[in-house]
Amino acid sequence: MTQNPLLAPIDALIDYAAIRPEHIEPAIQALIIETRSIIDNVAAPETPSTWDALIDPVESVSARLWRAWSVAGHLNAVVNTPELREAYNRCLPQVTELSTWIGLHKGLYQHYVRLQRSESFSQLPPFASASSSWPFVTSVSVASNWKVPHVKITRKSPTPRPRPPRNSPKTCLMRLTNGRI
Repeated sequence: MTQNPLLAPIDALIDYAAIRPEHIEPAIQALIIETRSIIDNVAAPETPSTWDALIDPVESVSARLWRAWSVAGHLNAVVNTPELREAYNRCLPQVTELSTWIGLHKGLYQHYVRLQRSESFSQLPPFASASSSWPFVTSVSVASNWKVPHVKITRKSPTPRPRPPRNSPKTCLMRLTNGRI
């Protein structure tokens, strides 16, 4: 296996026809290792709590993982061969564990809090103009009665749209800032 289509650069199209079940597990494992490494580096106490040092690297590395996982999930849903299902099911616990690890990462959370409290945070554009990927969002509110704040998104359109991964940096900042990012 010389080239894995699931490891294509984020700005390149994925060749769905070239993806085989044996591509899924190595790609997901490599992307999980890369994501953990970047998050551990970013969450180090000496890392400045700035958008460029914190959010951009985590968004970049996690976008590659979530795209590959989304493609694997899509293929599992539409092709659903025993080999594909087996590869997907072997990766599911690893992806679930990573998502939980990100959401509970104390160092990452502390950086989010410091970023939200920093003077530079007020210079960031408001949520509505900064997020072209969510054109139908009309309001974001945080339920403060939860131990971990919960984000409620109100949409203009009744048609469901994909949300960012539950523990993406954008989602975590939305929790901290009542939707203003």
